[in-house]
Amino acid sequence: MASQLLRQAGSIMHILVLNPPYFPKFSRPQRSPAVTKSGTLYYPIWLAYAVGVLEEAGFDVTFQDAPAAGLSLDAVLDRARLEQPMLMVLDTSTPSIANDLEVARQLKEAVPRATVVLVGVHVSALPEETLRQAPWVDAVARREYELTVLDLARAVRQAGGRPPAAVLEGIPGLTFREGEALHANADRPFIEDLDSLPRVSRVYRRHLRLEDYFNPNALHPMVTLTTSRGCPFRCSFCVYPQTLTGHVVRTRSIHSVLDEVEEVLRECPQVRSIFFEDDTLTASRSRSLEFAQAIQERGLRFTWSANARMDLDLDTMRALKAAGCRMLCVGFESGVPATLACMRKGLGADRAKRFMADARAAGLRIHGCFIIGFPGEDRAAVEQTIRLALDLNPDTAQFYPVMVYPGTQAYAMYQEKGWITTADFSAWLTPQGLHNCVTRNEHFGPEALVALCDQARRRFYFRPGFLLRKALEALRDPDERHRTFKAGRVFLKHLLLGSNAGVPPTCAEALPALPALEVQEPDLAASVVIPAYNAAQTLPHTLRSLVRQNLARKKYEIIVVDDGSTDDTAARCQPWVDSGAVRWLQQPNHRNLGPAAARNLGAQHARGAVVVFTDADCRPEPEFLAALLRAFEDSAVDGAQGAYRTLQRQLPARFAQAEFESRYALHEEGGPVDLVATYAAAFRRDVFLEAGGFDTSYPTANNEDTEFSYRLLAAGKRLVFAPRAVVRHLHPATLGRYCRTKFWRAYWRVKVYRRYPGKAVSDRYTSRAVKFQTLAAMLGWGLVPAVLVWPGVLWFQGALAAGIAASALPWAVRVARQDAQLALALPGFVLARAAALGAGTWWGLVAGWLRR
Repeated sequence: MASQLLRQAGSIMHILVLNPPYFPKFSRPQRSPAVTKSGTLYYPIWLAYAVGVLEEAGFDVTFQDAPAAGLSLDAVLDRARLEQPMLMVLDTSTPSIANDLEVARQLKEAVPRATVVLVGVHVSALPEETLRQAPWVDAVARREYELTVLDLARAVRQAGGRPPAAVLEGIPGLTFREGEALHANADRPFIEDLDSLPRVSRVYRRHLRLEDYFNPNALHPMVTLTTSRGCPFRCSFCVYPQTLTGHVVRTRSIHSVLDEVEEVLRECPQVRSIFFEDDTLTASRSRSLEFAQAIQERGLRFTWSANARMDLDLDTMRALKAAGCRMLCVGFESGVPATLACMRKGLGADRAKRFMADARAAGLRIHGCFIIGFPGEDRAAVEQTIRLALDLNPDTAQFYPVMVYPGTQAYAMYQEKGWITTADFSAWLTPQGLHNCVTRNEHFGPEALVALCDQARRRFYFRPGFLLRKALEALRDPDERHRTFKAGRVFLKHLLLGSNAGVPPTCAEALPALPALEVQEPDLAASVVIPAYNAAQTLPHTLRSLVRQNLARKKYEIIVVDDGSTDDTAARCQPWVDSGAVRWLQQPNHRNLGPAAARNLGAQHARGAVVVFTDADCRPEPEFLAALLRAFEDSAVDGAQGAYRTLQRQLPARFAQAEFESRYALHEEGGPVDLVATYAAAFRRDVFLEAGGFDTSYPTANNEDTEFSYRLLAAGKRLVFAPRAVVRHLHPATLGRYCRTKFWRAYWRVKVYRRYPGKAVSDRYTSRAVKFQTLAAMLGWGLVPAVLVWPGVLWFQGALAAGIAASALPWAVRVARQDAQLALALPGFVLARAAALGAGTWWGLVAGWLRR
């Protein structure tokens, strides 16, 4: 509060330093930015140094790492509007640059008086191109940018706004615009005295949550520090030395580094390891030995890892191990001499083998990096690299198709050869944010290179000896078990399914501003009603999908009913309300009355002839509304049901989607159905209100739509299926969540069946196989008490379980045509589902009896 008052009084200048929102867990600061297959998320170390420098100079800084903290663009904009920073510093990367420029544009619109400066490797390599692309950006701070940003901040404070060109011209390392002209100042010399910089770990502690960051090469939680900047080696593909830090090595004093290590160990007891993110920590053998000796002389005991080069000798490795080093990350890159020469690596396969033998003798773990697709590499060359990886047998390995970034020699070479297949930098990523391939060579296109890397990864990680070794390590060491499971639960999906595996992001789009709302027609075709309870993270995406429908915007309205939210749902939706795109309703006294009551309230205020329902965590596809409304062209239709789709690749989610697909198969297209579920539902408004709406005695989103559908059927109404009215949805991603959902589904279904007992026997929504499985599971649960008297009952229960699993085989055969992996797992999922449905049904029966 005090800082806000000072800021308002003008005595403190406020600055926003931002790692912009993009895909959740998008690791922008790493050398190859992406959502990684191992769940890696790097600290924004360069931004953090800039924050430390600015705060040390007396500036008030808001530091937001949006991908790590799960912050959406709306949340960032809301805070910027509140705090009104005068300077905004945004990090960038090549694959995210379109998104980053859009974030900058919206921030500039939110705070027009602010000066916007971009930093990072991409804009450092292409400053003029970036500024020409984004006229709303004021400047780019090139290369190491801490002092450049500091000079700019002082100039902004002195000018009380954007400084004049004469002042900006005096800031080394800055490229800026003045009207239509672009000015590039001389480069700023690299920082020689690294000890003069603030301790970056203090910035982490003040602004970030340490547990959010993960590197599979280090024990978790970990902290990233640096002991030097610059790399003396000249690998053609390595982006940091060529765009940010240079090739002259500058070092911190070992005393300064270890003082910071001691502070981390003292102030952050949760930290399990430190990762030294130097380009090459071991570039100097003498300094490496001095560093190891100093750690031991201080009596420091901590686990650490670092980047290294494979020219390290055995004695130095043993010294590092004795000082707590756990793992070294090493670029072996290739087993082909011509390729190593092309990338200017300078070391070959024989040196790699000797390095690995020494590492084993020293007891060090090694993470090996390999690149596929350099000029001249054919299938035999790729096989040579894979064989090298298998022979070296490092602790872990990564295989990349060659990735070239602006500012590197490799990029210039591939551009000259015409081997970069797209000019769209966003194509450097897949739609899920994973690394993509946009390069080719004489023998392979991008898809082939990705497939070769997937193949190499499987060959490396699916070796029986490797799997056994990892299992034994996990059993022996709790820290290794935690690290392996944290990385493995993400990595295994991509290992099994390839590089296209992934879930669509929840906050990833670089989104345009809200569209202007057309004047709505007096007689609207539809009113879309969305109940919202604590839906701040998902509802904006639902709304964006709805305003992009293939239906004239003037023909429908969107109504959000806030069901007593306690988060910032209202604030997140305020721009939509202010623009007129959304009507906002609230329950009386801001009470949480449940989704049934919220939908009823929305329907009562609806102006459309058809009232459409969806949920605040659904994303309707563009044809959603048009497809639902087409169903009502038949005057005999009173309600229409749409369809779920998902892009999730977790087995439980795929099973849930297969369930929905099997139910949809029971409906003839356009034929009558028994259930209109509210995730994608539409009713004639007069029919809905005459029937009394949803029964509000159902407190959660569970079976109130089933009861209402049965009520309409009993009144002679006609319900149909509209398969092209699709919403995207995230199903339960774990078996535990899936079974909990099914348990409560069955519990509340008992209440429905008491009112409509005939539906318990037969309906056009549930297959006979599912009804049999549920009854068999109920019998099995009912016999549990008998086990205490007669253990032989277990055999009968086993037979019931076998019967349930066997009843799923015809379905498994059908599923196998599209998803062989799911088909193999399907009997087990069916057994788990039956157990959950049976238990939930029993609980519903007992609860109903007790209420009587």
